Amino acid sequence: MDLGTSSGGTLTVRGLGTSSDDTSTTRRAPPVCRAAAAAAPAAAARPASLRSAVWANPVVSPTTTLIPAPRSRPETTSSTRPSSRMADDERLSSAKISAKSAPVRIAAAIVRFTRSASSMSDYCNAMASGAADVDAPDDTESHEGAPTASEGRRRALSGRLHWWSEILLIGAFYGVYTMIRNQFGSELGESVKQAAIDNAYDMIALERAVHLFGEKGIQDLFIEWDPFIQFWNVFYGFCHFAVTIGVMALLYWRHPVRYGVQRTVLAITTALALIGFALYPLMPPRLLNDCGPFGACDLTYSYVDTLVDPGGFWSFNSSAMMEISNQYAAMPSLHIAWAIWCVVAGLPVLRRRGARLALLAYPWLTLFAVMVTANHYWIDAVGGLMAVMIAYPAGVLLARRLPGWLAPRPAERTAA
Repeated sequence: MDLGTSSGGTLTVRGLGTSSDDTSTTRRAPPVCRAAAAAAPAAAARPASLRSAVWANPVVSPTTTLIPAPRSRPETTSSTRPSSRMADDERLSSAKISAKSAPVRIAAAIVRFTRSASSMSDYCNAMASGAADVDAPDDTESHEGAPTASEGRRRALSGRLHWWSEILLIGAFYGVYTMIRNQFGSELGESVKQAAIDNAYDMIALERAVHLFGEKGIQDLFIEWDPFIQFWNVFYGFCHFAVTIGVMALLYWRHPVRYGVQRTVLAITTALALIGFALYPLMPPRLLNDCGPFGACDLTYSYVDTLVDPGGFWSFNSSAMMEISNQYAAMPSLHIAWAIWCVVAGLPVLRRRGARLALLAYPWLTLFAVMVTANHYWIDAVGGLMAVMIAYPAGVLLARRLPGWLAPRPAERTAA
């Protein structure tokens, strides 16, 4: 059978008859067939592959728009398969990590400490002020002549800090701290001296019990390098104040809400250290084999007081330092406590990676400095950490109750 159409839409059916001649019958085409016939020229214009796909499938209408099936991709070998390359890279990375497991673990611990320090600081500021992010560092001007974002936020505070009052407050606090520290220290004579010696032996016994009595070994590794030791003598005496003051100045000028909270925390940390100095006098390692007025003269130890030999800017053996210092103020380590405070207070507001890494390394460098100079046992650093941990919740609670000129807070927004 063969189908044909005329220009008037007439369907011509040619079939095979009983005779040898073909018979032709002309009929009016149904609507469906007429539509198919009208679409035939458009179908003819389509690519041969698409036209064959349409007519090869009787279910698909010729007018249906088809998208050719994507060509099947040739199978790739194992050498060119991306998943195999990824698996090889993962195995290689795992091997590298296993070979350097200790540095990786240390780096992971530092990252966790960084995040926890930032979270602790943000949480404490939020608890104290209700909005720790009101003084985020953003000094960009919206347009020429307009106040910067930090100035706008500073004006929105419920109180205002005054530099002169801060200097007077900090100076008075440190003066009272120094006076009380010296009243309960080495100036009290032999009774306190014997207690300091006994406490030193207890700390050494504790460190030996956990197999971590290593201050002498650390000092012996570097004691022959005079320039190296002198550097750490200067670091011990200078950075303790310089870095702390620098962090406080940054918070004061750029983040007044944070400053009010963090300054309160630092004051409580120092007060807790003062309580520790009074209740637990501890002879530092440098005095164990010292036969002077404050030493134990125990020659079984051989620590070197590096502030005397090779020396630095100052020494505890000078007459001025003997008058104003407490030789047994070692537990907790205020050097470590202030260094940890610097990290927790300063890390969330620093944006440069180099500055963040330097600040993050500062407590570890301080720990090395206090041990290589024989001024502290490592366990004194644990005491400093505990002082900071106790001071933070106490400082937050106190900062919420201080007047605005001591601890500024965001001003409450009034409905327009």
